[in-house]
Amino acid sequence: MVTRDKVDFVMGIISSGVALAVSQVAKEMKVLFVDTIAQTSALTGEQGHPYVVRTNTNSTIIGRTAALAAAKQDWQKFYFIGPDYEWGHVVNNDFWSFLQTKKEGVEKLGDLWPKLGERDFSSHITTMLAAEPDAVFSSLWGGDLIAFIKQAKAYGFFEKTKFISTGAGDLDILKPLGEEMPDGLMATFLYAFDMPIQGKEKENDAFVAKFKEKAGYEPKTGDIIGYVSTYMLAEAIEKADTTETEKLAATLRGMSFDTVLGPATIRDFDGQSTFGYHAGFTYTHADYPFKRLKDVTRAEGEAVLRTEAEIEKAREDYKKKGN
Repeated sequence: MVTRDKVDFVMGIISSGVALAVSQVAKEMKVLFVDTIAQTSALTGEQGHPYVVRTNTNSTIIGRTAALAAAKQDWQKFYFIGPDYEWGHVVNNDFWSFLQTKKEGVEKLGDLWPKLGERDFSSHITTMLAAEPDAVFSSLWGGDLIAFIKQAKAYGFFEKTKFISTGAGDLDILKPLGEEMPDGLMATFLYAFDMPIQGKEKENDAFVAKFKEKAGYEPKTGDIIGYVSTYMLAEAIEKADTTETEKLAATLRGMSFDTVLGPATIRDFDGQSTFGYHAGFTYTHADYPFKRLKDVTRAEGEAVLRTEAEIEKAREDYKKKGN
């Protein structure tokens, strides 16, 4: 694409594993990679470099937001389940390592790593229930998460343990499940169309109305982050007055943006944006045929992201391992 189409930059990528691979190619070819979706913290952390920036949150923000919310509950014993690739492993670690600093006496009972695309979770469900955890932390997403929730309900799973999900707060999950989604699940999320960021109510309402008019449905997380990321990049191009790689990459780092998702800065030392994140609980809403979220708390990105010193140490440790 870079050599054939002579693109000025590469933007997007869903899978964390794929994003890391694309990032390494971008580094080698010295082309700007703007990650808008993939969430592994390693992208702008351990494996960061001058040619990658992220206009979204990352696994550290997500995992630590969940940990802060979980630490307020009376849960002590945790089980973990996540897809067996980069995203699942890194966000589970981000959650668990941070939770231990926020709550004394927590215990990890075990973890399970189903393959990405797994559709039979019966053995995973029975294994976790047999351990009798207070809560299960899940980084399953998409069709995997939908399949898990449907199957787990048949075992009375959600009456026997609490469930913390990094994926259940988005409309991609809430709408397909509809009334099948249990009440009381803890879910983390970046954006909810009906819960605008404070001070962004009018801007959000206008965006939702225009989006719904064009698309016919309420905007999901992927929709809003694509919208916001495009405008962020456009602002940077305007400021740099060029799409030349070196200048545009340098302009993006340290630049601050005022968006419908709230203010955010792309940090100069790692290229990571500072958007905040939320945790809430699913419940039945009279106005919608799908569950919404209540008792929502918000963590600001800068408050939970790794510091510059932590990023530097992580990169040094990564290099020492021969990478």
